[in-house]
Amino acid sequence: MKFEDYQKSLRQKNSHTDKTETVQSEQNETRQEKNVNKHTNIFSPPIPYQILVTATMSAGKSTLINAMIGRNICKSQNLACTSQLHYIINKPLDTALTSEYGDIPITIEKENLDSQEIDITYASYNGRLSEQRIVICDSPGVNYSGEIKHKQITDQMISSESYQMIIYLMNATQLGTTDDEAHLATIQKLDRKKTILFVMNKIDLFNDEDGDIESIILKQAKYLESKGFHNPLICPVSAKAGFLSKKAQQEELSKLERRELNCLEDKLEKMKVTEYYAKYFPYIKIEDHTDEDQQLLKICGLSYIEEIIRTVKNRSVKKERKKKQSKRKKGQRKKFLQRQRLNKKRQKRNHQ
Repeated sequence: MKFEDYQKSLRQKNSHTDKTETVQSEQNETRQEKNVNKHTNIFSPPIPYQILVTATMSAGKSTLINAMIGRNICKSQNLACTSQLHYIINKPLDTALTSEYGDIPITIEKENLDSQEIDITYASYNGRLSEQRIVICDSPGVNYSGEIKHKQITDQMISSESYQMIIYLMNATQLGTTDDEAHLATIQKLDRKKTILFVMNKIDLFNDEDGDIESIILKQAKYLESKGFHNPLICPVSAKAGFLSKKAQQEELSKLERRELNCLEDKLEKMKVTEYYAKYFPYIKIEDHTDEDQQLLKICGLSYIEEIIRTVKNRSVKKERKKKQSKRKKGQRKKFLQRQRLNKKRQKRNHQ
């Protein structure tokens, strides 16, 4: 079964859910049930907004995904962990995970990937994407010499363009490598209508002699423009800081984790990441927090990335809705004109 077939099954499930909710509402739902249904309505669009995350090895792809979701879903090691496409589907209610990566995943065979399996995990996202109908697709690293199929799987997924946004993750300490250049050439062939978000991860590893964050990003922007990407959207982030920050808000960190989090907070605050976003993404507003762990989500860049995704996604949904409304109106207009022509023909026949 292809992923498109899986999407059709989603539509059928949503249709069945709508009917069930109607029956429940007729039976005088309790206030708690109404709140649940209200939350579920956020997920009413049948096809979710799909985001493909791609990168070369050691860019911190799994850590970024874990940080955005707010859960330890993907393996985070300096190894080629992801060997197949892994879809993490946001669900409306924070209940137990339906499946875990590497556990007993729900798998769907994708025919055009040589019968490779797709891991599908349902999880309630924690953060600014929590109420968004979103699917994040984690793809294999493209430069793992131990398995050439990793690159083939990712390249085929990219060429399928069955997603609305692509996040190209870059290792801030290894910019402009040969592997990056080769992978960028594949991305550059994409439909220009696709939103490409370049995320520069591991900024916490910068040293003072590396220069300020803005000059480093502007240098990378020139590099990307030389590769054919006009006005690239570049978002600096420390995915590690973002993940630890969300983890700290859900459970008590170990002494080592708390020490690391405090060091990251001190370093990132000096890097003035928020000033970069305020200058180059002025339409993205993130409020300050008195809670240090919550504020770290802002100064590490994660809150900005989540808000950018949310904003772009909502604009895309509105645009698609307008297209459908316009198409519906054209169809209605066409039917009206057809009826008019038929009426004129009848009138002529009657006069004759």
